[in-house]
Amino acid sequence: MRLLGALLLACSAAVAQESVAARDRVVRDLESVARGLLVGDRPQAVSVALVDHDPAGGAEWSWAAGFGSEDAGRTRPATGASVYRAGAVGTLVTAAAHLSLVGQGRLDRDAGGDRWDPVHAAAAVARVQGASYEQSVHALVFAPLGLRDTGFDDRADLVARTVAGALRGWDGAFVPDPGLPATGGAESRLRASAADLARFGAAFFPHGSRRLPLPEVGAEGPRLGSLVSAFEGRLLLCQRGAVHGAAVELAILPTEGVAVAVAATCDAPAEAASLLVERALHAALAVRTGRPLDPHVAPQPVGVRAARRLAGRYRAGLAWFDLREREGELIMDPCEGAAVRLRWRGRQVVGHDGSAGRTMVLEPMDENTMRHRGEDFVREPFAVPPDCPADLRPFLGEYGDERAPLVVFEDDGRLGLLVARQVRSMPERVAEDRFRLASGPGAGELLTFERDASGLVVAASIGTERHVRRPEPPARKFRITPLRPVAELRAAFADAVPPVQPQGLRASDLVDLRGLDPTLRFDVRYATEDNFLGAPVYDVPGAMLQRPAAAALLAVHRSLARHGLGLCIFDGYRPWRVTKLFWEATPPALREFVADPANGSRHNRGCAVDLSLFDLATGELVDMPSDFDEFTWRAYSAYPGGSARQRWNRELLRTAMEPHGFAVIDSEWWHFDFHLWREYPVLDEPLR
Repeated sequence: MRLLGALLLACSAAVAQESVAARDRVVRDLESVARGLLVGDRPQAVSVALVDHDPAGGAEWSWAAGFGSEDAGRTRPATGASVYRAGAVGTLVTAAAHLSLVGQGRLDRDAGGDRWDPVHAAAAVARVQGASYEQSVHALVFAPLGLRDTGFDDRADLVARTVAGALRGWDGAFVPDPGLPATGGAESRLRASAADLARFGAAFFPHGSRRLPLPEVGAEGPRLGSLVSAFEGRLLLCQRGAVHGAAVELAILPTEGVAVAVAATCDAPAEAASLLVERALHAALAVRTGRPLDPHVAPQPVGVRAARRLAGRYRAGLAWFDLREREGELIMDPCEGAAVRLRWRGRQVVGHDGSAGRTMVLEPMDENTMRHRGEDFVREPFAVPPDCPADLRPFLGEYGDERAPLVVFEDDGRLGLLVARQVRSMPERVAEDRFRLASGPGAGELLTFERDASGLVVAASIGTERHVRRPEPPARKFRITPLRPVAELRAAFADAVPPVQPQGLRASDLVDLRGLDPTLRFDVRYATEDNFLGAPVYDVPGAMLQRPAAAALLAVHRSLARHGLGLCIFDGYRPWRVTKLFWEATPPALREFVADPANGSRHNRGCAVDLSLFDLATGELVDMPSDFDEFTWRAYSAYPGGSARQRWNRELLRTAMEPHGFAVIDSEWWHFDFHLWREYPVLDEPLR
């Protein structure tokens, strides 16, 4: 008997050790996946939490961790307790508060009809509790579960601790969270940690140790609409939220006793959160069933060559999307929704639209066909679009807060709207100055434009929210106020010395571009007062590049002739002391548009060129979304505003330059760097 007992004890210990080892493998796997999501050099964070309660034996374990940093200065490492803006995940919190009242017999779960509505549920919770929504949820959910790192925008301590999100806009630039309230009801203003959200998810376990008085959520339980789905044939409660560069996802398998929460501010945060949640659910179930965890295979970047081969506009009826290559990634710009980064997963390219909480899946069927949601989208020929309809042109522009303006643009002969630099919609016209939003934030609301006495459009309203039109600089009239007079700066830097250069660089071989081809056009504004400083900084209107860059530029110019276009050169090689003058003259808030003289610029190396397109027949510059040297968002190389033709012209310039070794920079559509720039020294010799 003693031997049998010893054997049973040994077996029990071995099982326990294997269980612990399996959990350790899960943790190491999730840590590896999470760290792999932190790419690039900007501050970013990922937090993940898991609660696993075995309904058979009652054993429970949990884990939470963070990766990256909470703040832009990288002074606070991310943890499982880091606080994020959770957005629509608050809908699931509303469901818990609502169901708690149902479980207490204080609210009829069927009172709202067959379809559960979060807005009506939130109102019902506040009404029955006799308090504000925020106070009611705290009393019904947060306090009973001991959730200290969860609340709403009314908690200043959570607001101060919230991880700094940054949104990648349609222009490719990351825009810091301006702190504006999330759109939607009070529940959308939830702030929470991944650890708290996973503990909250465990409250839905019918057999858990810490649960709310909730009725069982299942086929016969409360109807929770889109919150209820399935995962590997198991009941799943899931909600995703995204607020300006932060994405949070909470997934619960109630009957299995598994809850996973992920919060992220990394690149493509919604896609990252969904990937990590799915991996965690797979891992938890693998441990539970004793099967091995398959190796993680992350979707792979499409790559420059394949992305350019797939680029174009694809159409199926009235619906369309654009595919573009950006820094080796394939970006999908749908006619409605948010831009999505796509990556290979087998034969398909996949990405996640955090604005709508949906996965985008495209499958190439042949050279010009993409299958998406069961429809075949066919690539259109690359042809210049019609000009913007005259009756839409007065509306085009930016409205409201500079940090997150409404951008009204034209595409496909229709008016378009970009909200929060992220979500695009194509409203339907219902009157001369009125349009109805069919999708995205404010769907169903009226977009109404307001005119002054002279007929100029001065504001736009969505529902009752009015947004004043933002002023635009007149053509060729963008100016800054220099921090010091230009003449004074020129004199001060006459004897300045550029930074010391490393050994082994190529010898400079600058070529005068004016001798390359008589059909090249030149408009060297830095030799005139017609520039952002309002004063000349060059003594002569020279334009030079290193010989390989000059040869490549000539090839680009000649390739454009079939379009009836040529290149107009604004600037090429720039003496280093002029770069120093630009830096010292420009206010710090605008220095993203000028180079730091401490490092020298690509212009100083003779390997950068500022240019545009002109019509060979008329000699006129083609229309672009902004003027040259306009220090605004409109200058960005992927700015989504303006007309379809303006953006097409900008894209034509980019696609003409890239095959010849030039790359556009994010903040200036006119600025292209030649790929050999690192091989040349910073120069300060005068223009000739």
